[in-house]
Amino acid sequence: MTRTSSLATRLRDKPGQVVRAITFRDLPPSTAAHALSRLAARGELVRVRRGHYYVPRTSRFGPVPPDRLLVALSALDEVRYTPGGVTAANALGFTTQLPMGRADLISTRGRRLRRRGMEGVRILERSPARRALTLDENAFLEVLRDIKHLSDLSAGETRARAVQLVRDGVVSLDRIATAAWDELPRVRAMLGALAEAVDAPAAVVERYREMVHPRSRYAFGPLRDLPRARSWGAQ
Repeated sequence: MTRTSSLATRLRDKPGQVVRAITFRDLPPSTAAHALSRLAARGELVRVRRGHYYVPRTSRFGPVPPDRLLVALSALDEVRYTPGGVTAANALGFTTQLPMGRADLISTRGRRLRRRGMEGVRILERSPARRALTLDENAFLEVLRDIKHLSDLSAGETRARAVQLVRDGVVSLDRIATAAWDELPRVRAMLGALAEAVDAPAAVVERYREMVHPRSRYAFGPLRDLPRARSWGAQ
């Protein structure tokens, strides 16, 4: 059996997936790449971007097109879906809305990439330091970036929700601090105010103090009435 035929047989177990040469780690990369290219030329795979191929899937309604989110995740070398924008706010309970016809995805590659094959997916470029954070912590940082517009809750409910997420351990302010230097200054200030609001250890609060200019002022939106928020520059 040729490498191409062998790979075609293995792909029968991957309908609807996006595959690359690296997907088949038991094969030399060049061998797998050539086999995938030949299968695409024969119409057995769909090339969605350079080196990325969609394994066709059919439902009772007919052929199913490639999932744009899977294409984006494959291109970003991400193994998990880290949402941004309204999708992040929805995931954490700040809104019931979802973006219409679009997916927001966080990229921690640290550099931009070509968007071919990812139409309908908004890529939000963020620091590689975010890789050490959980999905919920990444989403939390996205909400803080634009909390005034992303939360559908009242100001009081928004503050309570943010505090609850920290107190319940859904997000760790200690872990977020390792990536906070690369965040917007107002986000660092809000994180510091939240740390004081939940009586975080003094060492954690001090880490955020070091990241915030004492004379700067920031738009906290619905978080401006957090306890001691003004000492963190809340307007």
